Amino acid sequence: MTRDGDDGGDGGADGARRRFLAALAAAGVPAVAGCNQSGGESTDTATDEPTEATGTPATETTEPTETTEPGPSVRIAELSAPPVGQYRPGTIDVTVANDGEERFDGLVAVEFTDEFVDSRAVEVPAGETAEATVEFERGRVGDNAVSVAVRGDGETIASATGTVTVTPYPEHDVDVDGTDLVCGDGVVYFGGSSLANAFSPDRGDDLATAFDAIADRGVASVRVFGFAPSWARIDSMPGPETYNDAWFEFFDRVVVAAKRRDIRLFVPLINGNPAYGPIGEENLSVNVPQFVRWADDAETRSDFFDSDECMAMFEGWVERLVTHENHLTGVEYRNDPTIAMWELGNEIQMSPPRVGESIRPWIEQAGSFVKGLDDRTLLTTGSYGHQGRNAFVDEASADPIDVVSIHYYPGPSHYDLPEDEVIPTLEAAIETAHEEIGKPLYVGEYNWGVQPEDSAPYEERAEWVGRLQDVMAERNVAATNYWTVAVEERPTSYHKHSTAYAPAESTTLDVVESHVRRLRERSPSSCIEAED
Repeated sequence: MTRDGDDGGDGGADGARRRFLAALAAAGVPAVAGCNQSGGESTDTATDEPTEATGTPATETTEPTETTEPGPSVRIAELSAPPVGQYRPGTIDVTVANDGEERFDGLVAVEFTDEFVDSRAVEVPAGETAEATVEFERGRVGDNAVSVAVRGDGETIASATGTVTVTPYPEHDVDVDGTDLVCGDGVVYFGGSSLANAFSPDRGDDLATAFDAIADRGVASVRVFGFAPSWARIDSMPGPETYNDAWFEFFDRVVVAAKRRDIRLFVPLINGNPAYGPIGEENLSVNVPQFVRWADDAETRSDFFDSDECMAMFEGWVERLVTHENHLTGVEYRNDPTIAMWELGNEIQMSPPRVGESIRPWIEQAGSFVKGLDDRTLLTTGSYGHQGRNAFVDEASADPIDVVSIHYYPGPSHYDLPEDEVIPTLEAAIETAHEEIGKPLYVGEYNWGVQPEDSAPYEERAEWVGRLQDVMAERNVAATNYWTVAVEERPTSYHKHSTAYAPAESTTLDVVESHVRRLRERSPSSCIEAED
């Protein structure tokens, strides 16, 4: 069976026609020149009958018979296509009736307007009916036209058209209840990671394999930038008010890959300050330093938060992103429950010497703009939050912010905290979020960075990551995304100290998997189910 792929490749109408003819040949039924899939040029009758499941007309077309010799007389008695969620297994049930005096052996072929679905051999004794069921998956929300052809002896004997109604999936949005996240019928705890393969097309040639690798580990959430970072080989925003459609097509595939695997996405809208990686005219990105570079009313990176021009560029990018219609699903990002949360920016903050000063006025203005476009999706700051990087309580208390954000890197390659301060520092941040701010806490990044060595798999990293996860689980942190997983071969000459390479680096991955499966078991909501 063919289906909408993660890469969006369906081959178009010509490709569907070629696959249709190939199916006929494989079933030993020759195609006839001059006879189309809708019943051919000599069709002279058409009747409208309501489909039992959808209530929409199924048009049956039957070829006229020029001979009076006894034989099969075939028609499509019923075409049933129950509504189905996006990329969920669906069925198209076809009842073929033979009103003639001889047995009929042929083929039932099904296709959408832009995609050949599948075919089934059918045998119908004289005077009886037979069922043919074709399975499919479909991503485009709404009524999808479907056509069915019954062929035998080199001819299209009968055809019918109908619709398949595809409903949005997942069914439920993620919302806030006090210091908890809720979804559908209960509280939900998200455990997952970021996924380096989903950051840019040059690392995302095989999104299906990458998402399969982390889905097999049980992850329920993935944090992925809603822009091309500076190290990507593509620009998502090459200039002010200039946007790259190719990047959006790539991100469409990211959303679909997550949706297929019941993974929710947490998406920063821009990269912050610092915007990691080299920033130059030849290497643009959607980030604070680049906006400052383009603006006439800003000179330093901290000026970004007071610049009218930078705010206009931010708003232009955000509107382009959240209102983008996915070319595979027909759904705007802001209306897609697969995207659980927007982040105003990845680690947005003032620059030296103003690190730690509050940017709450900017958060209020930017957050209100985002909420004006999309009041369905949850919003957080995306900030590092604590440890002096931000005015933690003041910024997270801003009205548009639904969820508190922190990142945590206490290990030797980052903050290098004394071991006896590692757990208390995390516990204090959790308590502040829950007790003082009164909102759910989202740990958007965490790791225990160690210097890369050829002797990886880094037992020290795995041990400390497990300790951090124990605290977050015991203290009801709503969502936690490990930074980061790369589904690729681990380099022999250089390993990033915060990257777990899948599948080779199993020590840390096993710890992450244990954590996310524990959170699944603790989630009363049916939006996330415990896995065996």
